Amino acid sequence: ALICSDSRFDLLTENKLLFAASSFVPRTHHKLLKLGLRRYAFNQNPICFATIACLVLEHSLRLIWCSANNRPEDRVASIGYQRYYVTLDGIGQMNKHDVVLSPYLLNSDGIVNRAATSQNQLIPHLGGPTTAFLCDLFCTPNGPNIRSALTHGILDEMLSIELYEMAREIDSSRPRGETSDISYRRQQHSDCLISTLLISLDLLAVSRGSKNLLIRHQKSPVPVFSHAGTFTRNVEWLLQALSFFYDTIISNGIVAVLSLGPHHDKAASVLSGTNVDIKRLVLIKENIEPLYDCHKTSVWSVDDVFRESEYNVILANCRAAIILIEDVMAALRHYCRERAKAAERLMEYEDPAWSNSKKYSFYPSENLASTGTMGIDPYAQARSVAAEMLLNKNRRKLPSEVKKAARIFSIETLAFAMYKTGVFAALKHIEGKADVQKHGHENDDTAIPNDVLLKAVERSRMCISTFNNHLDDNIEKSIKAAADFTSGKAIKSLLAS
Repeated sequence: ALICSDSRFDLLTENKLLFAASSFVPRTHHKLLKLGLRRYAFNQNPICFATIACLVLEHSLRLIWCSANNRPEDRVASIGYQRYYVTLDGIGQMNKHDVVLSPYLLNSDGIVNRAATSQNQLIPHLGGPTTAFLCDLFCTPNGPNIRSALTHGILDEMLSIELYEMAREIDSSRPRGETSDISYRRQQHSDCLISTLLISLDLLAVSRGSKNLLIRHQKSPVPVFSHAGTFTRNVEWLLQALSFFYDTIISNGIVAVLSLGPHHDKAASVLSGTNVDIKRLVLIKENIEPLYDCHKTSVWSVDDVFRESEYNVILANCRAAIILIEDVMAALRHYCRERAKAAERLMEYEDPAWSNSKKYSFYPSENLASTGTMGIDPYAQARSVAAEMLLNKNRRKLPSEVKKAARIFSIETLAFAMYKTGVFAALKHIEGKADVQKHGHENDDTAIPNDVLLKAVERSRMCISTFNNHLDDNIEKSIKAAADFTSGKAIKSLLAS
């Protein structure tokens, strides 16, 4: 979303940034910021620079927060009064103190008050893009959380190496203490951590009235690592991947209808008899997030910040459903990897008894969300070979590895139905929670209570995990897991709806 217009960090850029930062950094911290820029940013010491930059950013934001919300007493902590100062992160301690970038303030009981009168007035001061960018860096569940990583020791190894290298500059007789792997990681940190923190300083300066100095906008920053941002990306990827999966294995009409035993037939019959399709999943997703758009081309506004906050609360209360979405993503990727290996085994199998053997070239597609050149299904020929083998009366004579590869293709429709149903359970659970958040109670039109939906989510996680864990060693257990999946009361209620 943001790109440095000049990758060189020279003295002129430093002076410009220091001048711009004077609009929000207190004078007592100017020398500290100058030290960080000149000694550590200029010399590509990212962890040392981040330590100073995070300290300056947090203190400066705290002062602006106290001024904007008319809360001067939160500038300092008081042991006697058991009062904490407001911090840059620390979501886990939000019942004890306010967090600078939280959209709402705490009430006297330490509970977030979501009334309009309790909105954090720092957000309008910063603006939507700056708030989104800073939240992604410092206080989101899936983000880098830079200040927390520094203060809780996650980057200690990198810091100790930087300090050792500084000592080598003074005493060149010291041996190098850095491996090539760590050297590469330091290079990666230098390339992104310093520029990211410089962008943070620059955005803050812009929000206080300065001009852009180091960056140019390609697109207004929107939340990337928040619950909403991560969930939206994951669901969009899943829906696109499942749609491609459906188009190739169903629409092409290539899959042979094979009976792999009673467990397979039972699961296939139950799951194929539902009216859950990709379009319905898309409609549920759009119903959940009518106001949230992570792809918006207009500037991320202050109103967007508060709307996304409400959506984050809903998702935070649906952790099991969010994990299920991630589990289905991992499961789909795993199945596709196994399918690619199976296709290679089938197409490499040399036996003149099988007419399709070695007749076609095979090019597996890594891109699940694309049909590739000319919309060709790369597994069509391997799927035909699998069908021929499994329908042939001499299939028992096939090597076990070849039979297992053919059976991977025989359960494509079953795998698709399980993954699709898992996504359906997750989205319906979140939709139910969203109704409670909006109306204060479950929607009267909802056919399934939220506690039943939660059980459906939990069962989906368990069965999909078992289904995928045995794909490469015991496919019968995978098929039995699918049958067990359809036997649960919660799943039956879900599918019946």
